[in-house]
Amino acid sequence: RLGFVTYHADQITYRQMLRWAEAERARVNGTALRKEAAADDAADAVIRAGYTATTDFPAANAYRAFLRRWPRARVVWTARDPRHWAESFVSTLGRALPVLRAWPFSFVPEAATSTEYCYRGAGIRLDAAGRPVSAAQAARA
Repeated sequence: RLGFVTYHADQITYRQMLRWAEAERARVNGTALRKEAAADDAADAVIRAGYTATTDFPAANAYRAFLRRWPRARVVWTARDPRHWAESFVSTLGRALPVLRAWPFSFVPEAATSTEYCYRGAGIRLDAAGRPVSAAQAARA
């Protein structure tokens, strides 16, 4: 225990989800300035909620935004075998997007869009149904 209040995907509030969804829309359609501003806004929402550390997705994709706020922050880099990481990703988060695009979750499209932010931030391509192309492709990302 290091004494930090850690933010992880299972702590996302609706307002934070809206910000992660905007970060994904900016990543796909925005200018460099819009992409940076959207990531900054998402990071600020996490900070305002009182979190002092992050782990995993979606915050890992916005690490630059967090480092702009705390340039002296410590970053712990963990490395895993790419194949094992990809298998884990595809079997967990990789199963979420098709569910989030279907009824009743489709009434909140930001849920799917914010999840796409995690996929694309990891460099993972999606098929037409919103599933990772394959664990092998994810391992190469």
